[in-house]
Amino acid sequence: MSLQHLPLAEIKEVELQRLISDAVSESRFIEYKRDWPSTSDADKRELLADIASFANAGGGDLVYGIDARDGVPMSLVGLAGFTPDQGQLRIEQLLARWISPRLAGVSFATVTLAAGNVIFIIRIPRSFSAPHMVTFLDQDRFYSRHSNGKYRLDVNELRAVFLQNDRAADRIRAFRLERVNRIAAGEVGVKLWSRVCIVWHLMPLSEWQGFDFQRIVNMETTHLRPMGNVSGWGDQINLDGCMIRATLDREGTVQSYVMVFRNGCIEAVYPHPAMESRKLIDPGYESVFRQGLSWYLKALAALGIAPPFFVALSLLNVGGFTFPPPNDDPFASLRPRSVIDRPHLLLPEIAVESEATPVDSIVRPLFNLVWNACGYLGSPNFGQNGTWTANRR
Repeated sequence: MSLQHLPLAEIKEVELQRLISDAVSESRFIEYKRDWPSTSDADKRELLADIASFANAGGGDLVYGIDARDGVPMSLVGLAGFTPDQGQLRIEQLLARWISPRLAGVSFATVTLAAGNVIFIIRIPRSFSAPHMVTFLDQDRFYSRHSNGKYRLDVNELRAVFLQNDRAADRIRAFRLERVNRIAAGEVGVKLWSRVCIVWHLMPLSEWQGFDFQRIVNMETTHLRPMGNVSGWGDQINLDGCMIRATLDREGTVQSYVMVFRNGCIEAVYPHPAMESRKLIDPGYESVFRQGLSWYLKALAALGIAPPFFVALSLLNVGGFTFPPPNDDPFASLRPRSVIDRPHLLLPEIAVESEATPVDSIVRPLFNLVWNACGYLGSPNFGQNGTWTANRR
Protein backbone atom coordinates (compact mmCIF):
# COMPACT_ATOMS: atom_id res chain seq x y z
CA MET A 1 0.00 0.00 0.00
CA SER A 2 1.29 3.51 -0.87
CA LEU A 3 0.45 6.77 0.92
CA GLN A 4 -2.62 7.70 -1.10
CA HIS A 5 -5.06 6.42 1.53
CA LEU A 6 -3.72 9.05 3.95
CA PRO A 7 -4.45 12.79 3.89
CA LEU A 8 -1.17 14.66 3.47
CA ALA A 9 -1.58 16.32 6.86
CA GLU A 10 -1.64 12.90 8.57
CA ILE A 11 1.60 11.57 7.08
CA LYS A 12 4.25 11.36 9.80
CA GLU A 13 7.66 9.74 10.08
CA VAL A 14 6.10 6.49 11.31
CA GLU A 15 4.09 6.12 8.06
CA LEU A 16 7.24 6.75 6.02
CA GLN A 17 9.14 4.16 8.03
CA ARG A 18 6.35 1.70 7.31
CA LEU A 19 7.05 2.09 3.59
CA ILE A 20 10.53 0.76 4.32
CA SER A 21 9.53 -2.01 6.73
CA ASP A 22 6.81 -3.20 4.34
CA ALA A 23 9.13 -2.84 1.31
CA VAL A 24 6.53 -0.80 -0.60
CA SER A 25 8.04 -0.64 -4.07
CA GLU A 26 7.65 2.17 -6.55
CA SER A 27 4.49 1.78 -8.60
CA ARG A 28 1.92 3.69 -10.58
CA PHE A 29 1.09 5.59 -7.40
CA ILE A 30 4.41 6.37 -5.70
CA GLU A 31 7.99 7.19 -6.66
CA TYR A 32 10.99 7.84 -4.39
CA LYS A 33 13.77 10.38 -4.92
CA ARG A 34 16.82 10.64 -2.69
CA ASP A 35 17.85 14.16 -3.74
CA TRP A 36 16.04 17.37 -4.62
CA PRO A 37 16.39 18.11 -8.36
CA SER A 38 18.95 20.65 -9.46
CA THR A 39 18.25 23.58 -11.76
CA SER A 40 19.70 21.79 -14.80
CA ASP A 41 17.52 21.31 -17.86
CA ALA A 42 17.75 17.54 -17.51
CA ASP A 43 16.47 17.62 -13.91
CA LYS A 44 13.68 20.06 -14.81
CA ARG A 45 12.53 17.83 -17.66
CA GLU A 46 12.61 14.76 -15.39
CA LEU A 47 10.57 16.50 -12.71
CA LEU A 48 7.94 17.70 -15.18
CA ALA A 49 7.71 14.25 -16.77
CA ASP A 50 7.24 12.62 -13.35
CA ILE A 51 4.40 14.96 -12.40
CA ALA A 52 2.67 14.78 -15.79
CA SER A 53 2.85 10.98 -15.78
CA PHE A 54 1.00 10.79 -12.46
CA ALA A 55 -1.66 13.27 -13.62
CA ASN A 56 -2.22 11.31 -16.85
CA ALA A 57 -2.57 8.01 -14.96
CA GLY A 58 -4.24 7.55 -11.58
CA GLY A 59 -2.50 10.28 -9.57
CA GLY A 60 0.16 9.61 -6.96
CA ASP A 61 2.97 10.85 -4.73
CA LEU A 62 6.53 11.95 -5.48
CA VAL A 63 8.50 11.53 -2.26
CA TYR A 64 11.84 13.33 -1.93
CA GLY A 65 14.38 12.32 0.72
CA ILE A 66 14.01 8.52 0.57
CA ASP A 67 16.89 6.38 -0.66
CA ALA A 68 15.65 3.49 -2.83
CA ARG A 69 17.36 0.61 -4.63
CA ASP A 70 15.66 -0.94 -7.63
CA GLY A 71 12.51 0.91 -6.61
CA VAL A 72 12.44 -0.44 -3.03
CA PRO A 73 12.81 2.15 -0.23
CA MET A 74 15.83 1.52 2.01
CA SER A 75 16.19 4.52 4.34
CA LEU A 76 14.87 7.96 5.22
CA VAL A 77 17.82 10.21 4.47
CA GLY A 78 15.82 13.44 4.23
CA LEU A 79 16.73 16.68 2.49
CA ALA A 80 19.30 18.80 4.31
CA GLY A 81 19.01 22.58 4.21
CA PHE A 82 15.79 22.37 2.23
CA THR A 83 13.27 25.24 2.34
CA PRO A 84 9.78 23.82 1.63
CA ASP A 85 8.19 27.14 0.63
CA GLN A 86 10.87 27.80 -1.95
CA GLY A 87 10.60 24.23 -3.22
CA GLN A 88 6.84 24.52 -3.61
CA LEU A 89 7.12 27.86 -5.40
CA ARG A 90 9.64 26.42 -7.83
CA ILE A 91 7.36 23.48 -8.65
CA GLU A 92 4.35 25.73 -9.17
CA GLN A 93 6.30 28.00 -11.50
CA LEU A 94 7.56 25.08 -13.57
CA LEU A 95 4.08 23.58 -13.88
CA ALA A 96 2.52 26.91 -14.85
CA ARG A 97 5.06 27.40 -17.65
CA TRP A 98 5.79 23.93 -18.97
CA ILE A 99 2.68 21.76 -18.51
CA SER A 100 -0.25 22.05 -20.92
CA PRO A 101 -3.15 22.17 -20.30
CA ARG A 102 -2.83 23.74 -16.86
CA LEU A 103 -2.54 21.15 -14.08
CA ALA A 104 -4.54 22.04 -10.97
CA GLY A 105 -4.83 20.44 -7.56
CA VAL A 106 -1.17 19.58 -6.95
CA SER A 107 -0.51 19.72 -3.19
CA PHE A 108 2.54 19.52 -0.96
CA ALA A 109 3.57 18.28 2.48
CA THR A 110 6.71 18.40 4.58
CA VAL A 111 7.59 15.77 7.20
CA THR A 112 10.40 16.72 9.58
CA LEU A 113 12.40 13.69 10.65
CA ALA A 114 13.67 13.14 14.17
CA ALA A 115 17.21 13.51 12.80
CA GLY A 116 16.36 17.02 11.54
CA ASN A 117 16.19 16.63 7.77
CA VAL A 118 12.88 16.75 5.95
CA ILE A 119 10.90 14.58 3.57
CA PHE A 120 9.07 16.58 0.90
CA ILE A 121 5.98 15.06 -0.72
CA ILE A 122 4.31 16.23 -3.92
CA ARG A 123 0.80 14.79 -4.34
CA ILE A 124 -0.51 14.85 -7.89
CA PRO A 125 -4.21 14.16 -8.49
CA ARG A 126 -5.57 12.23 -11.39
CA SER A 127 -6.60 14.96 -13.81
CA PHE A 128 -9.95 15.27 -15.56
CA SER A 129 -8.29 17.44 -18.25
CA ALA A 130 -5.69 14.80 -19.17
CA PRO A 131 -3.61 14.15 -21.11
CA HIS A 132 -1.13 16.81 -19.99
CA MET A 133 1.84 17.56 -22.20
CA VAL A 134 5.34 18.51 -21.10
CA THR A 135 6.34 21.43 -23.34
CA PHE A 136 9.79 22.07 -21.86
CA LEU A 137 12.27 23.60 -24.35
CA ASP A 138 9.84 23.04 -27.23
CA GLN A 139 9.97 19.25 -26.85
CA ASP A 140 6.29 18.35 -26.61
CA ARG A 141 5.88 14.97 -24.94
CA PHE A 142 3.15 13.01 -23.16
CA TYR A 143 3.86 10.61 -20.29
CA SER A 144 1.90 8.11 -18.25
CA ARG A 145 2.75 5.42 -15.69
CA HIS A 146 2.68 1.69 -15.15
CA SER A 147 4.04 -0.51 -12.36
CA ASN A 148 7.64 0.17 -13.42
CA GLY A 149 7.34 3.95 -13.50
CA LYS A 150 6.74 6.53 -16.20
CA TYR A 151 6.89 6.05 -19.95
CA ARG A 152 6.12 8.05 -23.10
CA LEU A 153 2.68 7.66 -24.61
CA ASP A 154 2.27 6.71 -28.24
CA VAL A 155 -0.64 7.78 -30.44
CA ASN A 156 -2.88 4.84 -29.56
CA GLU A 157 -2.26 5.31 -25.84
CA LEU A 158 -3.05 9.01 -26.12
CA ARG A 159 -6.40 8.12 -27.65
CA ALA A 160 -7.00 5.71 -24.76
CA VAL A 161 -6.33 8.45 -22.18
CA PHE A 162 -8.92 10.70 -23.81
CA LEU A 163 -11.45 7.86 -23.85
CA GLN A 164 -10.67 6.95 -20.24
CA ASN A 165 -11.54 10.46 -19.03
CA ASP A 166 -14.73 10.38 -21.08
CA ARG A 167 -15.65 7.09 -19.41
CA ALA A 168 -14.90 8.53 -15.96
CA ALA A 169 -17.17 11.50 -16.65
CA ASP A 170 -19.90 9.15 -17.91
CA ARG A 171 -19.51 6.99 -14.78
CA ILE A 172 -19.92 10.03 -12.53
CA ARG A 173 -23.02 11.25 -14.35
CA ALA A 174 -24.54 7.77 -14.39
CA PHE A 175 -23.98 7.46 -10.64
CA ARG A 176 -25.64 10.80 -10.00
CA LEU A 177 -28.65 10.05 -12.21
CA GLU A 178 -29.21 6.67 -10.62
CA ARG A 179 -29.14 8.17 -7.14
CA VAL A 180 -31.38 11.10 -8.11
CA ASN A 181 -33.96 8.69 -9.53
CA ARG A 182 -33.87 6.62 -6.35
CA ILE A 183 -34.25 9.64 -4.07
CA ALA A 184 -37.09 11.11 -6.15
CA ALA A 185 -38.90 7.75 -5.99
CA GLY A 186 -38.24 7.35 -2.26
CA GLU A 187 -36.17 4.20 -2.83
CA VAL A 188 -33.16 4.89 -0.60
CA GLY A 189 -33.83 2.32 2.13
CA VAL A 190 -35.35 4.83 4.57
CA LYS A 191 -38.61 6.79 4.84
CA LEU A 192 -37.99 10.42 3.88
CA TRP A 193 -39.76 13.29 5.64
CA SER A 194 -40.89 14.79 2.32
CA ARG A 195 -40.88 13.91 -1.37
CA VAL A 196 -39.42 17.39 -2.03
CA CYS A 197 -35.68 17.05 -1.51
CA ILE A 198 -32.60 19.18 -2.09
CA VAL A 199 -29.48 17.11 -2.66
CA TRP A 200 -25.70 17.54 -2.72
CA HIS A 201 -23.54 15.03 -4.56
CA LEU A 202 -19.74 15.16 -4.20
CA MET A 203 -18.11 12.73 -6.65
CA PRO A 204 -14.35 12.07 -6.96
CA LEU A 205 -12.91 11.47 -10.41
CA SER A 206 -10.99 8.42 -9.17
CA GLU A 207 -12.77 5.66 -7.26
CA TRP A 208 -11.77 5.52 -3.60
CA GLN A 209 -10.19 2.36 -2.18
CA GLY A 210 -9.97 3.35 1.50
CA PHE A 211 -13.49 2.84 2.90
CA ASP A 212 -13.26 2.63 6.70
CA PHE A 213 -16.54 2.52 8.66
CA GLN A 214 -14.99 3.54 11.98
CA ARG A 215 -13.18 6.48 10.42
CA ILE A 216 -16.47 7.71 8.96
CA VAL A 217 -18.31 7.29 12.27
CA ASN A 218 -15.61 9.31 14.04
CA MET A 219 -16.35 12.25 11.74
CA GLU A 220 -20.11 12.40 12.37
CA THR A 221 -19.95 15.37 14.75
CA THR A 222 -17.57 17.38 12.60
CA HIS A 223 -17.59 16.92 8.82
CA LEU A 224 -20.38 14.37 8.23
CA ARG A 225 -23.35 15.88 10.05
CA PRO A 226 -26.78 15.76 8.38
CA MET A 227 -27.88 19.21 7.24
CA GLY A 228 -30.59 21.30 8.84
CA ASN A 229 -31.77 21.93 12.38
CA VAL A 230 -31.27 18.40 13.66
CA SER A 231 -30.67 17.50 17.31
CA GLY A 232 -29.12 14.07 16.87
CA TRP A 233 -28.30 11.34 14.42
CA GLY A 234 -27.24 7.75 14.09
CA ASP A 235 -25.25 5.69 11.62
CA GLN A 236 -25.81 2.48 9.74
CA ILE A 237 -23.48 0.57 7.46
CA ASN A 238 -25.08 -0.98 4.39
CA LEU A 239 -24.13 -2.53 1.08
CA ASP A 240 -23.43 0.87 -0.49
CA GLY A 241 -21.43 2.37 2.37
CA CYS A 242 -22.42 4.23 5.53
CA MET A 243 -25.50 6.39 6.14
CA ILE A 244 -25.62 9.01 8.90
CA ARG A 245 -29.26 10.00 9.39
CA ALA A 246 -31.35 12.23 11.65
CA THR A 247 -34.74 10.68 12.44
CA LEU A 248 -37.96 12.34 13.60
CA ASP A 249 -40.14 9.63 15.10
CA ARG A 250 -40.35 6.01 16.18
CA GLU A 251 -41.19 5.02 12.64
CA GLY A 252 -37.73 6.13 11.59
CA THR A 253 -38.80 8.98 9.32
CA VAL A 254 -35.60 10.63 8.15
CA GLN A 255 -35.31 14.39 8.53
CA SER A 256 -31.92 14.58 6.77
CA TYR A 257 -29.08 12.22 5.92
CA VAL A 258 -25.52 11.96 4.64
CA MET A 259 -24.34 8.87 2.78
CA VAL A 260 -20.67 8.02 2.25
CA PHE A 261 -20.38 5.48 -0.56
CA ARG A 262 -17.65 2.90 -0.86
CA ASN A 263 -16.40 4.60 -4.02
CA GLY A 264 -15.82 7.87 -2.13
CA CYS A 265 -18.94 9.73 -3.26
CA ILE A 266 -20.91 11.71 -0.68
CA GLU A 267 -24.66 12.22 -0.93
CA ALA A 268 -26.45 14.68 1.38
CA VAL A 269 -30.26 14.77 1.24
CA TYR A 270 -32.43 17.46 2.84
CA PRO A 271 -36.20 16.77 2.58
CA HIS A 272 -38.35 19.90 3.03
CA PRO A 273 -42.08 19.35 3.79
CA ALA A 274 -42.82 23.09 4.17
CA MET A 275 -41.82 23.65 0.57
CA GLU A 276 -44.09 20.82 -0.55
CA SER A 277 -47.19 22.27 1.09
CA ARG A 278 -46.73 25.83 -0.24
CA LYS A 279 -44.89 25.16 -3.51
CA LEU A 280 -42.41 27.84 -2.48
CA ILE A 281 -38.66 27.36 -2.23
CA ASP A 282 -37.34 28.57 1.11
CA PRO A 283 -34.40 30.93 0.35
CA GLY A 284 -32.95 29.91 3.71
CA TYR A 285 -31.88 26.59 2.25
CA GLU A 286 -28.86 28.33 0.74
CA SER A 287 -27.34 28.98 4.15
CA VAL A 288 -27.92 25.35 5.16
CA PHE A 289 -26.41 23.98 1.95
CA ARG A 290 -23.47 26.37 1.96
CA GLN A 291 -22.56 25.17 5.46
CA GLY A 292 -23.17 21.54 4.50
CA LEU A 293 -20.91 21.71 1.46
CA SER A 294 -18.15 23.21 3.61
CA TRP A 295 -18.41 20.21 5.96
CA TYR A 296 -18.42 17.62 3.20
CA LEU A 297 -15.47 19.11 1.32
CA LYS A 298 -13.52 18.86 4.57
CA ALA A 299 -14.73 15.27 4.94
CA LEU A 300 -13.26 14.35 1.55
CA ALA A 301 -9.92 15.84 2.58
CA ALA A 302 -9.98 14.09 5.97
CA LEU A 303 -10.74 10.76 4.28
CA GLY A 304 -7.75 11.21 1.98
CA ILE A 305 -9.86 11.71 -1.17
CA ALA A 306 -7.92 14.17 -3.29
CA PRO A 307 -9.30 16.45 -6.00
CA PRO A 308 -10.43 16.61 -8.67
CA PHE A 309 -14.03 15.91 -7.81
CA PHE A 310 -17.41 17.14 -9.00
CA VAL A 311 -20.13 18.85 -6.97
CA ALA A 312 -23.75 18.68 -8.09
CA LEU A 313 -26.92 20.28 -6.71
CA SER A 314 -30.37 18.79 -7.41
CA LEU A 315 -33.88 19.89 -6.41
CA LEU A 316 -36.33 17.00 -6.69
CA ASN A 317 -40.11 17.04 -7.14
CA VAL A 318 -40.19 20.84 -7.47
CA GLY A 319 -42.19 21.25 -10.69
CA GLY A 320 -44.34 24.41 -10.42
CA PHE A 321 -42.33 25.77 -7.47
CA THR A 322 -40.92 29.30 -7.20
CA PHE A 323 -39.34 31.63 -4.66
CA PRO A 324 -41.48 33.97 -2.55
CA PRO A 325 -41.50 37.55 -3.90
CA PRO A 326 -38.85 39.90 -2.46
CA ASN A 327 -39.98 41.97 0.50
CA ASP A 328 -38.61 45.19 -1.01
CA ASP A 329 -40.64 44.95 -4.23
CA PRO A 330 -44.04 46.70 -3.77
CA PHE A 331 -45.19 45.55 -7.21
CA ALA A 332 -44.31 41.88 -6.73
CA SER A 333 -47.94 40.80 -6.52
CA LEU A 334 -48.63 42.41 -9.92
CA ARG A 335 -45.84 40.62 -11.76
CA PRO A 336 -46.46 37.29 -13.51
CA ARG A 337 -45.02 34.39 -11.52
CA SER A 338 -42.32 32.25 -13.11
CA VAL A 339 -42.15 28.70 -11.84
CA ILE A 340 -39.84 25.74 -12.35
CA ASP A 341 -40.97 24.13 -15.59
CA ARG A 342 -39.82 20.54 -14.95
CA PRO A 343 -40.29 17.94 -12.21
CA HIS A 344 -36.64 17.92 -11.13
CA LEU A 345 -33.98 20.61 -11.32
CA LEU A 346 -30.64 18.92 -12.01
CA LEU A 347 -27.95 21.59 -12.18
CA PRO A 348 -24.64 21.09 -14.02
CA GLU A 349 -21.75 19.52 -12.16
CA ILE A 350 -19.07 21.93 -10.90
CA ALA A 351 -15.46 20.72 -11.19
CA VAL A 352 -13.36 21.29 -8.07
CA GLU A 353 -9.65 21.12 -8.84
CA SER A 354 -8.15 22.05 -5.47
CA GLU A 355 -8.91 21.62 -1.77
CA ALA A 356 -8.33 25.38 -1.47
CA THR A 357 -11.25 26.23 -3.79
CA PRO A 358 -13.52 28.73 -1.93
CA VAL A 359 -16.95 27.31 -1.12
CA ASP A 360 -18.71 30.44 -2.38
CA SER A 361 -17.16 30.06 -5.85
CA ILE A 362 -18.86 26.64 -6.02
CA VAL A 363 -22.27 27.43 -4.55
CA ARG A 364 -22.92 30.85 -6.03
CA PRO A 365 -23.31 29.80 -9.71
CA LEU A 366 -25.50 26.86 -8.65
CA PHE A 367 -27.73 28.96 -6.39
CA ASN A 368 -28.01 31.57 -9.16
CA LEU A 369 -29.26 28.93 -11.58
CA VAL A 370 -32.07 27.96 -9.18
CA TRP A 371 -33.18 31.60 -9.03
CA ASN A 372 -32.89 31.84 -12.83
CA ALA A 373 -35.25 28.86 -13.13
CA CYS A 374 -37.80 30.93 -11.20
CA GLY A 375 -37.38 34.08 -13.28
CA TYR A 376 -34.92 35.99 -11.10
CA LEU A 377 -31.47 37.35 -11.96
CA GLY A 378 -29.71 35.49 -9.18
CA SER A 379 -29.40 34.78 -5.49
CA PRO A 380 -29.76 37.84 -3.21
CA ASN A 381 -27.46 36.19 -0.67
CA PHE A 382 -24.24 37.33 -2.38
CA GLY A 383 -22.72 40.78 -2.73
CA GLN A 384 -21.50 42.25 -5.99
CA ASN A 385 -18.00 40.88 -5.35
CA GLY A 386 -19.39 37.37 -4.93
CA THR A 387 -19.04 37.15 -1.15
CA TRP A 388 -21.75 35.63 1.02
CA THR A 389 -24.03 38.23 2.67
CA ALA A 390 -27.05 36.09 3.68
CA ASN A 391 -29.52 38.78 2.65
CA ARG A 392 -32.68 37.22 4.06
CA ARG A 393 -35.82 37.97 2.07
